[in-house]
Amino acid sequence: MWRLLLLSLMAALSACAGSPPSTVPSAAGSAIAASDVCTIHPAWTGFVRDFISSDGRVIDASVPEQITTSEGQSYALFFALVNRDQARFDQLLQWTENNLAAGDLRTHLPAWSWGKADDGQWRVLDRNAASDSDVWIAYSLLAAAELWPNTRYREVGLALAKRIIEAETVVLPRYGRVLLPGPTGFHPTEDTWRLNPSYWPISVLRGLAVWTEDAVWQELVQSSEKLLRESAPKAVSPDWFVLNIATGSISWPDKDGDSAYNAIRVYLWLGMMPFDDPLSASLRSHFAPWATRAMKQGFISDRVQTQSAKVISDHHPIGFAQAALPYLQAQAELSDKAGLAAISARAEQPREGYYTEVLSLFSVLWRDQRFQFQRDGRVQISSECL
Repeated sequence: MWRLLLLSLMAALSACAGSPPSTVPSAAGSAIAASDVCTIHPAWTGFVRDFISSDGRVIDASVPEQITTSEGQSYALFFALVNRDQARFDQLLQWTENNLAAGDLRTHLPAWSWGKADDGQWRVLDRNAASDSDVWIAYSLLAAAELWPNTRYREVGLALAKRIIEAETVVLPRYGRVLLPGPTGFHPTEDTWRLNPSYWPISVLRGLAVWTEDAVWQELVQSSEKLLRESAPKAVSPDWFVLNIATGSISWPDKDGDSAYNAIRVYLWLGMMPFDDPLSASLRSHFAPWATRAMKQGFISDRVQTQSAKVISDHHPIGFAQAALPYLQAQAELSDKAGLAAISARAEQPREGYYTEVLSLFSVLWRDQRFQFQRDGRVQISSECL
């Protein structure tokens, strides 16, 4: 908290903006901070330099295919938004639309994977969509429509949100409408569905409910909160789980059911969730044992067994430490300050590649107060300089 207060004081004293930050009312009634001349965070500058091509493609160089995913494009769009980098936002959007969505995000969900194929050609590698990316793209477009005068952002964002509902949700007994991981491949049998908790950022779903004025998104908020808790009986969110609608049971497949590179985002989304969100208290309470164990251990492992909460890996990725900090630092009573200090120290080590940078950027930008999610899910963007 002292670090945030210091940053706020420095921003207030800084002359780089030329005048105190101000706010202007958005068309929908929220307050988004007015733009100024000192907005690019150095972490975003570094990400652009290291991971984004000159034509707007986010590159994961950790694999031979030099792949680009809809996930990477969606997160970069959000980072460009909160840095008020409209030129980069438009570049990312154009590349995404032209290469992943057959030229039109209004009529095509973006393919999740693009890269160098076995024949040496650069193209879509897997046409299936990923709903988490689609949700973040729609959210960023609708937020951008409030921030910048471009009616097409809203038009495309609303059309994409509608396609998500049509192609990537299903109504299930006991839960109502549920967000699936994608249009195909997640319905193994007549009675079972394979689901991913990290695809359900409550604040983002709330924002889409407000901007689209479609009550279906609020249904997704409710089902997501319920499934987040039920899939994590030991307060350890799995990467994936299988829901059997005939028996009402949840199971966790071997290895993929462990808490690893997908699930770490559950704690990140929870940490950035505003305390006045109506579901914040119940979710923070449910996952509190995870936070307590993490601070007692002094590290965030990249693989934990979901059903037993047993740590089964001695690798402690830097990005995982970064992702955990918004939640851990926000706890009213820290049971182990030394453990938190160890995790914070790990988070400051040199980065380890694309995914580490993505997790770190969310954490750093949020902790430096560059953006906050509001109670209704819409994003408030700071105009303060560092």
